[in-house]
Amino acid sequence: ECFSNFNRVPSLVDICSAFLSSQLEYLAELPPMPGHLVDKIMAASVGLLDRRTLLMLVARGAKRVNITDLWTISNTFPPGWKVLHDSELGMVSQGQLVMEVPRYMVEEVEQTWSIANKTWVEMFGDSNKLERLHLQSYKTEEEDSAERVKKILASALRAPRLRTLSIAYFDSVHDSTLRSILASKTKLTNLDISHIPNLTDRFIHQICLNLVHLKTFRIDFLPITDVGFRSFTNLSYLRTLEIRACPYIQFVNPFSFDSLRGITTLKIDPPGGDAEMTLSAENMQTMGILQM
Repeated sequence: ECFSNFNRVPSLVDICSAFLSSQLEYLAELPPMPGHLVDKIMAASVGLLDRRTLLMLVARGAKRVNITDLWTISNTFPPGWKVLHDSELGMVSQGQLVMEVPRYMVEEVEQTWSIANKTWVEMFGDSNKLERLHLQSYKTEEEDSAERVKKILASALRAPRLRTLSIAYFDSVHDSTLRSILASKTKLTNLDISHIPNLTDRFIHQICLNLVHLKTFRIDFLPITDVGFRSFTNLSYLRTLEIRACPYIQFVNPFSFDSLRGITTLKIDPPGGDAEMTLSAENMQTMGILQM
């Protein structure tokens, strides 16, 4: 108890990751380092990354990529952009201590240099380390946001080790945007979809038919109904199901609790309920929800 008032001493890994995350804009590339340190730097850099530094971390083997504001990272020019711009004009940038944007990241559009979006939205599929991707909109969306999401997902789902995907807060995204998730070769085991107001029962139904390896499925604030779960029994490996704030799911036919035999944890926010309920398989059996 005598040490209870002391803060935890940061580990050397914490210190290194915090320092490197604050210095990314000054680095041309990261030196070889253990994968867990790359992920620490990625976690410490959430909200601070631009397209160049994101590329740099993925290229160095980041396993977890967390994009919390797609609009910002798509539209904010890396600090080194002015160095490239000035050098192309034959000017010398004064006081610039940031790395020049690599030439492969730019393209000429109408005689003006611009960041090549193709480079960064299609880079994820080249990673043989990527395991988790979280993709989110924060406040602002553009007309082409859905198309950008579509390209990022199509690329990321080519990554051989990707198993966890989370996508949230996109008003412009429809079923067709997420179609690549349903690809037969996709080996996703964890899927989290929330606040996508244009998603339909048909897409949830297709998830049940195609993502047969799912072990965890979370949905939050979607305009879907019980009809989307009519093929739920197809998810034979599913162990955790979370349904939150989906007002049109009434847990009635064709939704059937009999289809939850393999579930070990069920988290639901029932319609009209004041609090979320978490039920284990034992709880569900006791309540008569499951007949084991």
